[in-house]
Amino acid sequence: MRFRLKCDNKNYELQKKILTGETIEITEEDSDYTIYLEKNIGSIKCKKQDKIYKVNIGKILYFQTTGRYNYLFTINDTYYVDVSLLNMISLLPTHFIRISKSGIVNIRSIEYIKPLYNSRYELKIGNNDSIIVTRSYYKIFKKKLGL
Repeated sequence: MRFRLKCDNKNYELQKKILTGETIEITEEDSDYTIYLEKNIGSIKCKKQDKIYKVNIGKILYFQTTGRYNYLFTINDTYYVDVSLLNMISLLPTHFIRISKSGIVNIRSIEYIKPLYNSRYELKIGNNDSIIVTRSYYKIFKKKLGL
């Protein structure tokens, strides 16, 4: 079976990078096709103070935007990332999910999920941080985790 993916000129280079060297899994649901891309990136370049680091994807707990800055959190450290969350989510493996306008979480790093009022969840992460799944992302999060 062959597919043709149409990319717009605005994001062509980013989409080309995403598709290069990746495995594509296709599932059929309700006679629509859903395409899942498994990324092969192993690390992300980020900064801490005046040094540049490569952080292994497996060590990343979550990403958070504060003001104009994007941060990557691991068990022990916080790093500055120079990529928007919109672009970041398209580069990450499928076990990372958007939970708010300002957050992405590695679902493997969630210790527990606490339902809150107004269709929200509180997530307790492996480094004892708590982050919120907002109402806008509640249904997507719930479906992804099968809740």
